[in-house]
Amino acid sequence: MSIEAIVKEFSAVAANPKGQLKAYKDAGKKCIGVMPYYAPEELVYAAGMMPFGMWGSNNKTIQRAKEYCATFYCTIAQLDLEMLLDGTMDLLDGVITPTICDTLRPMSQNIRVAMSEKLPCIFLAHPQNRFADWGKQFCMDQYNDVKAGLEKIAGHEIKSEDIATAIKVYNKSRAARREFVKLASDHCDVIDPIMRSAVLKAAWFMDKAEYTEKLNALGEGDSILDFVGPLGKATETAGRKKVCIVGGGVGCAIAYPVAKKFHDEGAVVHSVVGFRNRDLVILEEEFRDVSAKMKIMTDDGSYGEKGLVTDALRS
Repeated sequence: MSIEAIVKEFSAVAANPKGQLKAYKDAGKKCIGVMPYYAPEELVYAAGMMPFGMWGSNNKTIQRAKEYCATFYCTIAQLDLEMLLDGTMDLLDGVITPTICDTLRPMSQNIRVAMSEKLPCIFLAHPQNRFADWGKQFCMDQYNDVKAGLEKIAGHEIKSEDIATAIKVYNKSRAARREFVKLASDHCDVIDPIMRSAVLKAAWFMDKAEYTEKLNALGEGDSILDFVGPLGKATETAGRKKVCIVGGGVGCAIAYPVAKKFHDEGAVVHSVVGFRNRDLVILEEEFRDVSAKMKIMTDDGSYGEKGLVTDALRS
């Protein structure tokens, strides 16, 4: 299967979590909602249930959740509660609500009160100090409480051998994601930041063994569908003493080799690169290594200077 086809499958999952949840329910799976971050998904997996990321929304207005949340609570936490209240997440069989941060420690109790008649809510408080003996004991007690809550929903005991198997599945999945991020960074001309985000986001809504198997298919040596090249006219680099290289977004993957070629041939290189925001910045270190001067521009000002590459050229 081509890289494009695999990424398209991941993107479809990432774009439709509710449809993915329904598919698992239709297959007879119990699904446990997991709020970000640091919930022990391995225990859910060991119970034979599906850990399912609670995904928030870009298309909802926070209304009902306001009755339970202070106005300064972060948006994703309020949106998760909103979606629980308005029925979007009715297919879940339970929810694990970890302490997202110190400010939101009460959020778990807000959800428990709001959903008390609708579905089980399992509270998880992580210790402030995980290294002292008492901190470790507190952590074990909390995880045992989560385990007991999950066993009640699953209707059977979670065995130690099932936990060990789940840990192996999740460690393998994490290793695969780390390797994918490295490959995506090395080959951003093939996997752009938007594609990378979709692939990683899909992990929240897929069985980890299934996800890892598909992710491992995105290794080096895979095929690329409908690749045509080289096209266009090569950049003439000989004899230039000083140049300015301008690139934007994924186009920086094309601009960088040109900048490097000029640098290798002795030219003084000034680079100006632009992106929509900080999260989409690529090849920064590579450009800096070959540039006497470099400017990064972002549309929203979240990194470098705010504005377009043309603004940098004028200055």
